[in-house]
Amino acid sequence: MLNRLRTYCLLLASSACATTVWAAERDLEPSLEFADTVCCLGRIAVGSGSHECRFEFTNRSDSTVSIVGALSACGCTVPTYPKQPLAPGQKGVVTVTYDATGRPAGAIDKVITLITTGQPERIGLRITGEAFSLQNTFNQ
Repeated sequence: MLNRLRTYCLLLASSACATTVWAAERDLEPSLEFADTVCCLGRIAVGSGSHECRFEFTNRSDSTVSIVGALSACGCTVPTYPKQPLAPGQKGVVTVTYDATGRPAGAIDKVITLITTGQPERIGLRITGEAFSLQNTFNQ
């Protein structure tokens, strides 16, 4: 089970790398360079509360860049990001909190889309993992 989760996380991470390569092939130098765009929570218990992922980045452009918004498809993932403009070379962190309360058991795959004033204008961050039910664990 753990090997399957590792494989799943690696596949998602490689798809994020493919997106970065696609942007490079189009001669788009990303303004914000993220250390990672995928955070794997691993196995977490259903109802175990909040789990946090941190996405560190640097403004690699020659101009000021702002994150003007963050979209999440689900209320269980809440992004927090710097509201002030980021000067060239400045570092920042986007924090995404995943709340497992009331969520079903199964695969976790949540995408947060950042809207920026840089290139590309939209940046996807992904949280993955697997939620398991403690009740099912004890019955096995």
